[in-house]
Amino acid sequence: WWKEPLQSSLIRSEEAQAHQAALQQEALEAQAEGWIRSFQQVRQLCVAGQTQDGVLRQELAEQRRQTEECQAELCAAQPDDVLEAEAEALQAALDAVAKQLEDRGRSLTRLRIAASAER
Repeated sequence: WWKEPLQSSLIRSEEAQAHQAALQQEALEAQAEGWIRSFQQVRQLCVAGQTQDGVLRQELAEQRRQTEECQAELCAAQPDDVLEAEAEALQAALDAVAKQLEDRGRSLTRLRIAASAER
């Protein structure tokens, strides 16, 4: 008569342990899915950042090329005092473009840091 309550108690204990293990497994699976989603988001942000880097580099290279062409044309067509003023204006424009590129680079860095923090 004393074995039956003991067996029943052991069965309930095993069932409770199995239930707890199943809950832990579900929690681990949910956590893994969250990590996977975070990694995918970070990867997408990195790809977008790399694309933006490429575009910005191309824009800067094109603007530099245009500036050099303009400077060459001005040197050939205008006296030195006018050339200096034009060169200063072109340099100011180039500096503004470089600043804009730096600002975009900082924004991209902040995006990357934020994406890393989300991991």
